Amino acid sequence: MDTGRVVARRDDTGGSAYRVVGEATELSARLAGQAGVGEVVISDSCRRVVGPFVEASEAGTLRRDNDHLTATYRVLGETGVRSRLEAAAETARLSPLAGRDAEMETLSGARRSAASGQGRFVSIVGDAGVGKSRLLLELDRQLAGEDFDVFRGRCQPFGTEAPYHPFVDALRDRLALSEVDGPPDPAVVAARLRDVSPDLTDFLPFYLQLLAVAGIEEQETARLEEPGGQAREQHRIGLVESLSALFTLAARERPTVVLLEDWHWADLASRQVLQQLLEMVSAYPLLIVVTARPEGDLGWDTPGGHTPIVLSPLGVGESGDVIRSTLGADEVPSALVKMIHDRTGGNPFFLEEICRALEEDGTLIVSDGRVRAAGPLDNLELPDTVQGVIRTRLDRLDGETRNLVRYAAVVGREFSRDVLERAIGGDVDLSRDLDRLRDLGLIHQVRVVPTPEYRFKHTLTRDVAYAALLERQREAIHGAVGKALEALRSDRLDEHADRLAEHFARSKQWEKAVDYAVTTADRLWGFSEFGEAAEAHQRALDWVKHFTDADARRERRIDLLLRQERLTEYLGQRDRQQEIIDELLTLLDPDVPTERLAQVYVRLGDLRTLTREHREAEEALEEALRIARACADHRGEMLALRSYGLLRWHQQRVPEAIDLVEQALALDRRLENQEGIIGNLANLGSLYRASENPQRALEYLYEALEVEGAMDRAASELTEHYGVGAELW
Repeated sequence: MDTGRVVARRDDTGGSAYRVVGEATELSARLAGQAGVGEVVISDSCRRVVGPFVEASEAGTLRRDNDHLTATYRVLGETGVRSRLEAAAETARLSPLAGRDAEMETLSGARRSAASGQGRFVSIVGDAGVGKSRLLLELDRQLAGEDFDVFRGRCQPFGTEAPYHPFVDALRDRLALSEVDGPPDPAVVAARLRDVSPDLTDFLPFYLQLLAVAGIEEQETARLEEPGGQAREQHRIGLVESLSALFTLAARERPTVVLLEDWHWADLASRQVLQQLLEMVSAYPLLIVVTARPEGDLGWDTPGGHTPIVLSPLGVGESGDVIRSTLGADEVPSALVKMIHDRTGGNPFFLEEICRALEEDGTLIVSDGRVRAAGPLDNLELPDTVQGVIRTRLDRLDGETRNLVRYAAVVGREFSRDVLERAIGGDVDLSRDLDRLRDLGLIHQVRVVPTPEYRFKHTLTRDVAYAALLERQREAIHGAVGKALEALRSDRLDEHADRLAEHFARSKQWEKAVDYAVTTADRLWGFSEFGEAAEAHQRALDWVKHFTDADARRERRIDLLLRQERLTEYLGQRDRQQEIIDELLTLLDPDVPTERLAQVYVRLGDLRTLTREHREAEEALEEALRIARACADHRGEMLALRSYGLLRWHQQRVPEAIDLVEQALALDRRLENQEGIIGNLANLGSLYRASENPQRALEYLYEALEVEGAMDRAASELTEHYGVGAELW
C-alpha cells in the first residue's frame, strides 16, 4: 500500500465505474511484489500515516517514478493504539488538559503507591464528555516511561449480555490478540501468558474458553451438563478466580495497572470479578482504575484503598483554554468564551463540538491567531443543546456520508468497515466518507489490520444520529446489519449472538431474534451466569409474542418456558418457577399425553418436594408416571421415577427410594443413557450410604467410575464420603 494524490475518472465505457490513476496506485502494485501470502507491505509515506497503529520492520526499497528511492516496510501487527485520545496524542491534536491538576496528582499518588507495593483502586466518575478517558490517557502516558505491566479493557453497551467482556478485552489487549482474526491458537495464548507470568498457564483452559477458542466452549458445556448442580457453580468460581489471577499474578512479576473504561455498562459477571480484585488489591503492587458515568449502582463496595475521583465541569478560565486550543487561536473575546461556557456547562467535549461547528459553518472566523464573529456577538446564536450541535454538524454532511453515519449508528459505538460495506450493499467504497468523518473529528480509527475499525468520538454523536432515523429506516438498517454480521462472523455467531438478537428484534425478524436470544442464554448458561441467562430468555419470551402463526407462537413459548423453568430452579426463584409451571399446564392439553406434559408434572413434583409439600409432590409425580407410560416416553418415566426416589429420600423412606431409583437405573440401561446411568448410580451410592450399607454404596460408586466420562462425579462422592478414589486418577 502507498498513499498519495490520485485522479479518479469515469471509465471509458460511460458507466458508473471509475478508473483511478496516479503514482500511488502504480507503486502499490509494485509493493505487492514484495509481499508474501498474507503479508502487508507499505511505503514510507503510508507508514507515516498508520505509524501510530502498526508495528513494522524494514522490507527493502523501491524506486519511485521520479527516480527517488523509497523505503518499504512489512507490517508485523498492531501497536495497541485504539482510542481517539491516543490517536490525537500521536498527531498533536489534543486540546490542553485544563483544570485537572488535582485529579492528575491523585492518580500520580496512586501510581506511586502501587509501585511501592501498596495497591490502590481509583474510580473516576463523571458525565459523558467530562474527560474521564482523557485522564486515563494522561496516566497511560506517564506509565510509558515506567516499569508497569498495563492491561486495558472497555465495556460495551452490549456488554451486559457478554459475560466478563471488559476483562476478556483486557486479556486480548495484553496478549496482543486481534478479535477480528477469530479464535487464537491455544499455543500462542499459552506462550504469551507465560510472558506475563509462568503461573498463569494453570488457568489456560479458562482463558481459552473466554477467548472463544473452537472446541473449548463445547467441551465445557458438555462437562457442565453432568448430573448435579455443583459443577456449574464451581466452574463460575473458576472463571472468576482465573481472571483475578491474571492481574494478581502479573503484579507479582512487576507493578501492574488495570484500566477499565465505561464501567456503567459492565455485566454482572465482570462486577463480581472486580469485587474480588478489590478485596485483594492492597496486598499487591496493583493499581486498578475504573471510569464510569454516575448511573445507578456501579457494583463495587467501598473497599480499603479506594480513591474516588468525581469530575466536575470546567470553569470559565479552563473553558477558554479548550476553546483557544480547538480553534487554534491565541485570542478569543471574553464574551464569546463566557457564552460558549454557559451553553456547554463547561463540558470539554461539548466545548470542542460547539467550537468546531461554529467554525465549520462560518459563524466564527480565525485570522492571525484571533477569533472574530461573522456578526455582532449579541446576534450569535448557539444551539440550545449539544444534541442540536451534533445534529447540525451531521446535517451538513453530503448524502453518502450522512448515510454511512446512519448505518454506523445502528451498528453501535464501534463499527468495522467490512460490516458497513456489507450492510450498505452495492459496490461501495467508504474510504472518502470515513476520511471525511475522521477529518471532522466525528469518528476515529481504532484498528487498521486485518480490517479497519472505527469508533464514534463520543457516544452522544452516535445517539443523535440514531435518534434521527425514522422507524422504518431503523428497521431496515438493523436487518441489513444483522445479515452482514451473520455472513462475516459466521465462524463466531455464538460470540455475537446478543448483538444479532438485538438487531433482528429491532428489524422485527422475530424468529431470528428469538433464536439468537436463546443462543445468548445458552452461552451465559455455559458461563454459569444464570441470572443473565434468565433475562435473555425473558426477552425471547417477549419477542415470541410477535409471531404471527398462532401454533408456532404457542409451541415456541412452551419450549422457552421449559428452559426458563430450569433457570428459575437454579436461581431459587420458587414463585416464578410456580408461575411458569402453571402457565405450561394451561398451554398443554391435559387430555393428550405428551412427553412435554409428563416433563411439566415431573418439574411440579420436584418443586413440591423442595417446598416440603410431599403429598402434592406425590400426586404430581404419579401423574407424570401415568402420562409418560401412556405415551411410551421411557425417558420421561425414568425422570419421574428418579424424582419419586428423591421425594421418598426427603421423607426418610430410604428403602422405597432405593427401589424407585433402581427402576430408573434399569430404564437408563435400556435407553443406553450414559449420563442418566452415572447420575442414578451416584444417587444409589448416596442412598445406600444413608441406609448404613457402605459396601453396597461403594459397589455402585465404583461402577460409576467405570462408565466413560464419570470420573468427576463418582470420584467426588468417593473422596467426600469414604476418603478413597484419589489413586484412581
